[in-house]
Amino acid sequence: MKIIMANTSEEISIGKLNFRINKRLLFDVPAYLLVGAMLFIPIVFKPLKAALLALVLIIAFAKLARNSRKIIHPAVGLWTVICVITGLIAILYGIVKGNPGPLKVASVYVAWPFVFIIIFTSFTLRRNFDVLFRILVIMAVLISLYCFSFVLSSAGFIPGFLYFDLGMDPGLTISGGFVEFRMYSLSSLIYLVPFLIATLITWPKGVKLPISKKWIYVALFLSLLLSLISSRKGFIIIVVFAPIIALLFNRFQRKGRINLIKYLPGVTIGLIMVLPLFYFMMVNLFNYDFSVQINDFKEGFNFSNYSDESSYVRRQQFFALLRGWEENIFLGQGHGAVADIIRSDEQPWAYELAYVALLFHAGLLGVGVYILAFGWIIWQTVRVARSGSPLGYYLIPMLTGTICFMIANATNPYLEKFDYEWIVFFPISVINYWLREKEALAHQNKTLE
Repeated sequence: MKIIMANTSEEISIGKLNFRINKRLLFDVPAYLLVGAMLFIPIVFKPLKAALLALVLIIAFAKLARNSRKIIHPAVGLWTVICVITGLIAILYGIVKGNPGPLKVASVYVAWPFVFIIIFTSFTLRRNFDVLFRILVIMAVLISLYCFSFVLSSAGFIPGFLYFDLGMDPGLTISGGFVEFRMYSLSSLIYLVPFLIATLITWPKGVKLPISKKWIYVALFLSLLLSLISSRKGFIIIVVFAPIIALLFNRFQRKGRINLIKYLPGVTIGLIMVLPLFYFMMVNLFNYDFSVQINDFKEGFNFSNYSDESSYVRRQQFFALLRGWEENIFLGQGHGAVADIIRSDEQPWAYELAYVALLFHAGLLGVGVYILAFGWIIWQTVRVARSGSPLGYYLIPMLTGTICFMIANATNPYLEKFDYEWIVFFPISVINYWLREKEALAHQNKTLE
């Protein structure tokens, strides 16, 4: 065995086999594993993710200590601090008012923003984007296959031993043409499906993808089929919005702008080929009745329907939260406050209507700051796209996924969980890198002058 070491890599020879390992890349592996774990096994396996997080933070702080000025751009750091201070104000106000849960949400509004901004700005250099891109596509495939192993084994199509229970609260209902499926990891597809759609729409021809396009098609096909089985209304909404959002950002790209008229025949042919396949699989495997599913989708938006508990309770929440907010429009009631309706005895301050609840808790001050912060992210994305930088090819799919995830978050507070909050900070990492790259180039030009 022979080992030849260089500055950033080492070559290991075993017989006739040669391996070249990038030593810097090895330090990034824990971060990749953490992202994969948050996508594939959200909510569960907390000790595993805590260990990975600790290791990732040690490496990230070591990088910051060595060269902090070249990692986090001042604008990114400033917006992070502003958002954290806004959350801290609402938490302190909640403590002063004696609310039952302000400290319980401190991690969501104070700790995790700092953690994720440090992680993603430290580990997402140019070489990392390709790897992270591949991880997202591969995770979409793995999540779909794992979920299908449960669905098919529960329905009796494959032996039960082919499904290994990871404790993600799986459930399958097949009754009278109605099919419904749940599992924690299914929520990750709310981000991944729009990401995949946007990648196929906006990635320029002639520019090499980080992973074969065949894998992206496979991931999207499996994810969409699983979305149909889940009967989640949020999936239908994001599948509609994803191409619209992607196309809007695509208009700002210098390279790879989509001519809708040119691509319309191809898209039409593709749908004609794929939709019958979807229909055949759903009807024959699960006795799927599309009319029943469509009716269920429509009833989900009938908030006066007492028989649909989920929709009716959200209607009650909406008015209860607004009544509480009207008592203090500017500051709200403080984090951890409870309205005159309770959805959870364990967390009485938690509500499904995430943004109305945020208005109730943080008031116009909090909501206004978060809107401005996210508006800054969108504006920077437009700037990156207009600049013609290849980073825009990564950023647009990432942000499309984030926006769609935030749409789904409106009626289910996904972003209040550690395993999903990172999705907001993912596109910020690309923006941060672009700003740093732009700053370095300006400094270099100034030096040459």
